[in-house]
Amino acid sequence: MSIVSGEFLHESPFGQTNVKFLIPEQPRFVALTHFRVDLSDNAEVRISEIMSDFDLIVNVMDLPLPKMSVNGILLGRHSTSGEVMTQMGGQNARLFLSQIWWLLKRQPLGQAGYLPTDSKLALFFVSFGTSTYEVTVQWENVRRGWMLGATRLEAGCLRSSWFWAFGHAA
Repeated sequence: MSIVSGEFLHESPFGQTNVKFLIPEQPRFVALTHFRVDLSDNAEVRISEIMSDFDLIVNVMDLPLPKMSVNGILLGRHSTSGEVMTQMGGQNARLFLSQIWWLLKRQPLGQAGYLPTDSKLALFFVSFGTSTYEVTVQWENVRRGWMLGATRLEAGCLRSSWFWAFGHAA
């Protein structure tokens, strides 16, 4: 199922806007060869900044993945990371860096698409080793590139309102 940017499928129980889409099969993926700062005109994806602990998880290698249905929820209230992860399906909400890269490749120059480009964060949960990380993706209008960040998941971490959370849809 694909959606056009701005087309919302239904309202979730907490009043957030909810979208669903399908990410196709992903081949073996070495994150380090893709996630690099590059603002050149011929960049595969314009990345303006890599922040936080993203360098700790960029060394991951994803094995080939089957196609996966993804759910996106626009949260319009303050929520803890634990609440967001529970709303997204708990541990099953986790995605992989290859799937985040697939999303970025659909919008390499900040075009309209599944990821927000209006200063809202896109939040993903990614596992690396025995830890789960929150990976954030945000389009930066000043330098015209994506900012990427990662922090170790802390269930009590409070997120501000108005951000998108994405996770595996059951």
